[in-house]
Amino acid sequence: MPLRNRDRTAGTMLSSAVTRKHGAKWASRRPPSSSDFAGSAGQSFGAFLCRGITLHLEGEANDYVGKGLSGGKITRRKPNAAGYDAAGNIIIGNVAFNGATGGEAYFNGIAGSASRCATREPSPSSKGSATTGANT
Repeated sequence: MPLRNRDRTAGTMLSSAVTRKHGAKWASRRPPSSSDFAGSAGQSFGAFLCRGITLHLEGEANDYVGKGLSGGKITRRKPNAAGYDAAGNIIIGNVAFNGATGGEAYFNGIAGSASRCATREPSPSSKGSATTGANT
């Protein structure tokens, strides 16, 4: 599914609808759901993503990626046609995973200068990090 920078909080409404209909433990009763996106994700890509939902992004994302991540999974990779080295470029914005309580995230590239995981459970992985970032 194509994304543009104006597309904010991709995945949030899906998580909200799933949680309202099936409850917080729905993933243990159903097969996981996965969505593929391509382009430039706006702010809060994967915000509040619940357990059992995976978002794959081919492109870059703005600030607040994974904000309030709640058990879901986010992956990001550079487009195959991109002519740049992923490990040498910023590919997610600042303040990633703020308020996250669980889940997984995998990114190939550098996180913005204020990106960090100030939580207990999630396990973000970024190959490379800006000066004030932290890989935990």
